[in-house]
Amino acid sequence: EEPVKVTELPPEAVKKEEAPAPPQAAPPLKKAKEVVTFQWEDKKEFVVFNIVADGTIENYNAFKLDSPSRLVLDLWSVDTRYPQKSVTIKTPFIKKMRIGRYPDKLRVVFDSSKSEIPPYQINRIDDKLVVSFGNVPQPSEPQIFIQEKGKVSSPGDKKTSGKSGTVTRIDFKQMDRKSRIIIGTTEEPTYESRTVSKDVFAVELKNAFVPKHLQRPLDTSQFDSAVNTIQIQNVKAGKENDVRISVTLKEEVPCETAQEGKILYIDIGAPKKVEVKKEEVKREEAKKEEVKATPEAAQEEKPLPSAEETSVSPAEVTAKKGEEKKGVEEGLPEKVYTGRKVSLDFKDADIKNILRLIAEVSDLNIITGDDVQGKITMRLVDVPWDQALDVILKSRALGKSQVGNVLRIAPLDTLKKEEQANLEDKRAKEKLEDLVTELIPISYATGSEIVPQIKSVLSERGDIKVDQRTNTLIVKDIAKNVVLAKSLVKSLDTKTPQVLIEARIVEANLTFQRELGVSWGLRVSGGVGAGTGTVQGGVNAANKVVDLPALARSGAGTAVGTSGVIQGILSSIGALDLLDIAISAHENKGDVKIISSPKIATLDNKQASIEQGLRIPYLKLTTEGTVTTDFIDANLKLTVTPHVTHDGTIKMNVTAKKDAPDNTITVQGVPSIDKKEAITEVLVNDNGVVVIAGIYTISKNSGAEGIPLFSKIPLLGWLFKREAFEDQRKDLLIFISPKIMKDQI
Repeated sequence: EEPVKVTELPPEAVKKEEAPAPPQAAPPLKKAKEVVTFQWEDKKEFVVFNIVADGTIENYNAFKLDSPSRLVLDLWSVDTRYPQKSVTIKTPFIKKMRIGRYPDKLRVVFDSSKSEIPPYQINRIDDKLVVSFGNVPQPSEPQIFIQEKGKVSSPGDKKTSGKSGTVTRIDFKQMDRKSRIIIGTTEEPTYESRTVSKDVFAVELKNAFVPKHLQRPLDTSQFDSAVNTIQIQNVKAGKENDVRISVTLKEEVPCETAQEGKILYIDIGAPKKVEVKKEEVKREEAKKEEVKATPEAAQEEKPLPSAEETSVSPAEVTAKKGEEKKGVEEGLPEKVYTGRKVSLDFKDADIKNILRLIAEVSDLNIITGDDVQGKITMRLVDVPWDQALDVILKSRALGKSQVGNVLRIAPLDTLKKEEQANLEDKRAKEKLEDLVTELIPISYATGSEIVPQIKSVLSERGDIKVDQRTNTLIVKDIAKNVVLAKSLVKSLDTKTPQVLIEARIVEANLTFQRELGVSWGLRVSGGVGAGTGTVQGGVNAANKVVDLPALARSGAGTAVGTSGVIQGILSSIGALDLLDIAISAHENKGDVKIISSPKIATLDNKQASIEQGLRIPYLKLTTEGTVTTDFIDANLKLTVTPHVTHDGTIKMNVTAKKDAPDNTITVQGVPSIDKKEAITEVLVNDNGVVVIAGIYTISKNSGAEGIPLFSKIPLLGWLFKREAFEDQRKDLLIFISPKIMKDQI
């Protein structure tokens, strides 16, 4: 938004300006009681509304609302007899003006023609309140330190030639490091400036005249400026009339004057406390900029802008001070505000009027007492109403108490005292209240387990006992606390979840064996015959030359005789020696799969186990020399402790164990134990399956036995050797699947 200016123009000068810029001068003696009429004028670039009253409108405030976009202007302690309640205005900025009468104020609502409220200014001129919307032009003034644009004069400088003419304007502007007084005349002014005292600086315009409507003191004490008041008046200097401008200062600061054409500038330095404050603010801003600096920002370094004009109304200057202090209070827990956003602009407004505004926006009934009083100056733009309320209450040490849609505002001390009094009254009533006794049966928990929790809700007069036989609580206290105890028991005395755990232990054994051997010998025959071939049990042991038969094994390598032997007798013509030969072969293939599936159900956090298997007896020699019988356990055992979490998953400590006798390895006839065990802790979903263990082993063996040298002869070497090959594979997997049992046993 464009800054609001304190400017006042005579009637003849208003026509020359594109937009009014009235001064924030001291109010006239007469206070407005009634708005006489409403006037408006569309100037294409902006639109101006004049609210004309029968005196000065002293107390007003404005704020913006959305949906639809509108500006609300409240004129306090003012009424009107204007006949129309709604006026349609066809402008690019405002489409309608609505007027509402209230017991304590007059409300004027400007409905925007667009989705957002255009930039606006509110100025007070005598008996008018001027509201401007749109691109209101600002009069351009030169910087007094540019020598080509004007001459800088120090206190005591004079310009004594020519006439000064009539004073047409006197403005006051708050700038970055100074304050500026602007005096406009009809002729180039002839002036003399001097320091009267350390707190008064004066400028006299020679042969000049100031109209009566400008001869009012300007009170600028609300600004962060060294200027307290500005007084302009006509003074007689012989036959001529001069104009004296007297500037009363809050403290001694440098004062300078400069002239350009028909404009005279008086620049007043900033007070020391403001200079120190602004330096601190700039240092803080510089630190923030260093932290937030980006590469793009580093490449586009620009010089600081020259002193710019800031808002001139005391309310807006106060608002800027508030903005500089934004973010001072840090570290507090962040509160989320969800109220409708509003814009509030006040200067010395009664806090009760502000609370009435918030009541209308929030649709709450707000009650305040006589102890809620004072004035507040603030400017909030697009702030949730509940946040604005908290800020206002905190600034005045106030608190709130809400019941339904009624909100009570009172000082914090008052609310704390009331709360303490209510608490003491409550305790006193409890001491006088009759005691009641209630029997509370416990279904699932143990009474003694939940007694400590129940005691926490009982008063000092309360008592609790447990009947162990019936598992019942005997509670004695005031009725309210007994109800609380019953409610707590209902929450704690719940069914303990039951879990069904199923385990699957899967074993797979794959074996393959193959052996090839030979036995042969010679014997003498008495005649000539033909060779024959038969299948028999083997070669005559007495005549064996090579005896390397295949050994049939059954897992442990035990010979099973000469089954699978092919015997042949080869004889030669002429009663030669006969060759008796037997070729033996053995092959064994096994595929074994064992599945064990133990199941068990238990309560939450309770250990359970299931076991099934053998107890193998064996003889044991004692230290006394006697023989006793002892046992070895070869069992399948599952031990589990489940815990059901709040999100429905199951945490388990699991021990799965399977011990089986191994008859292939014995000691004095007692078999060894083949152990398979898994101990773990897992987290599984309800009805989920998890593999907690897996073992996979491969064992391959191969060997050969033969007569040295002869077994190496190609082809014929098979007559002098024996070969064996074995391949064993074992696979073990353990699965766990838990399930929460709902209303099942």
